[in-house]
Amino acid sequence: SAEGKQTAKAAAPQYSHISRIVSSPLLRALETAEVIAESSDAGPIAIYPSIAERDLGEWEGLTRSEVEEGWPGYLQEHRWPKSAETTEAFQKRVLAAIGSIAEEIAAEDNTAGDNNAGETEESKGDVLVIAHAGVIIALEQSLGEEWRKIRNLCGRAVISEGDNLSLGEELVFEADMFDSDLSSEIASSTTLEMGR
Repeated sequence: SAEGKQTAKAAAPQYSHISRIVSSPLLRALETAEVIAESSDAGPIAIYPSIAERDLGEWEGLTRSEVEEGWPGYLQEHRWPKSAETTEAFQKRVLAAIGSIAEEIAAEDNTAGDNNAGETEESKGDVLVIAHAGVIIALEQSLGEEWRKIRNLCGRAVISEGDNLSLGEELVFEADMFDSDLSSEIASSTTLEMGR
């Protein structure tokens, strides 16, 4: 929505140090990435289908109330229809995608060498991954965290050191950074920042 785009634009200055942006192909994430990219020098957005939200099978395109009507209690119990991507498959896909992104960034940084004169050693490997709450939850659980609700416009830092991924700080956006009349309409697009 227009309100969601304004919210993303208000959050964009926090990412001035980001050298790359990666996005899920789902429109709500991609539009968020585009808004943030307009305010940065991160270059073109790389789209990774493997960081799309969980495939919900027969629930795809349904509203919460339609799901609740057809599958009473499932949402409250964190259950999925049999046609949905399994939790194990989803976690495996997300972990592999983040690992692949980290490897690609490291390889680019190594081959770029001195061509990245404007980037500091501290920021040249930082990438902003625009994904979804389910993706962040799957990544956290794959790396040993318990399930938790992800608030709108929040995320998690992930540190890549060689072949190892570890969780960094939670990225929490304070409400006072936005105009009071803006809502967190960008609900399904949460951010995940990966550094090294």
